[in-house]
Amino acid sequence: LLLAGAAWVTVFYDKAQTLPWTGPADVVLPEVAAVVGAGGFAGQTESLLGTPLEPINLILAARDEAAVSAAMQGLGWVLAEPPGLQAVTRAAWSAWRNLEDPTAPVVPYFWEGAPNDSAWEATTPDNTERRRHHLRLWRSRYVTAEGLRLWVGAASFDDGIDRTLLHHIAPDPDAERDRLAAALVRGVKDDAERA
Repeated sequence: LLLAGAAWVTVFYDKAQTLPWTGPADVVLPEVAAVVGAGGFAGQTESLLGTPLEPINLILAARDEAAVSAAMQGLGWVLAEPPGLQAVTRAAWSAWRNLEDPTAPVVPYFWEGAPNDSAWEATTPDNTERRRHHLRLWRSRYVTAEGLRLWVGAASFDDGIDRTLLHHIAPDPDAERDRLAAALVRGVKDDAERA
């Protein structure tokens, strides 16, 4: 009887499906730098258990997700595959054997209680999964006066793995941020010159 009741609730309960989205409203900022002073801006990412991880060290302003994707792809970065049993197993094998895996899944980080919306990666000259560049991005609630959405990110570089097959993150995430930001700015200038 309990199983039948649980099955009925699972199949026919639709209250959650009919609720309108009531997430936080967009916050319009006069300039991008004002995001840091905006109330409640979290400058740190966390693990699923709430352990502090990498800082938010990059903010992108873009019309939509397609513009972010175009910019990252223009730099040669690829979208990481979402974590799943098959993808994680393949990535562990690639890391252990020091093989190439350009779309290996990235461990999700959390910002303001939500997992990253996307994760991007770029290979290094040795072209293995052990050493690679990462960018985790979140679509924020912040919008500029010009209508550009702010995407906050945590850029980092994996410079190897330890014996447990966990990646070691290079100790200077600002260097990775600076490298990526300079490449993005060059890409925007090149696009403007071509237009």
